[in-house]
Amino acid sequence: KSGSGVLYYGNPVANNYVFDGAKNNGQAMTPSMLIPAGKATTLNAYVFMDTELPAQYDSLSIKVLPAGMKLADATEIWKKPSLVLPAVPPADGMPAKDWFPLTLPLDKFAGQSVQIIFDFDTIDNVNNQTTGAFIDDVSVTTTCP
Repeated sequence: KSGSGVLYYGNPVANNYVFDGAKNNGQAMTPSMLIPAGKATTLNAYVFMDTELPAQYDSLSIKVLPAGMKLADATEIWKKPSLVLPAVPPADGMPAKDWFPLTLPLDKFAGQSVQIIFDFDTIDNVNNQTTGAFIDDVSVTTTCP
């Protein structure tokens, strides 16, 4: 969306997310950060998905992992809803093939050191020939005292 870098799940050479014709997945994780107590804190990002439209396939989720917890116990704070066309989404969807802003509250993790996990899973090996998933302009913001 902006700048010169973006978090991308896919193969930049092939311009898709087909890997050996198999189901595949991957994760990216931030460094540890402290979520301050007593301040509204949000995770902000833009998501672009050129993937299968049904919500049950090509799953993108965002999770929070508090320090000392196992990866399997991370808390999911967002998951790809149904992608919809045209680019004006209803309350339960997001536009397909367009940048979609996310603002996710992190207040329930106040006072904890956490890592943010971006998790993509194709679920199956079908229809993975599109470009894939992109996340950009990631930031964590807090309110002033």
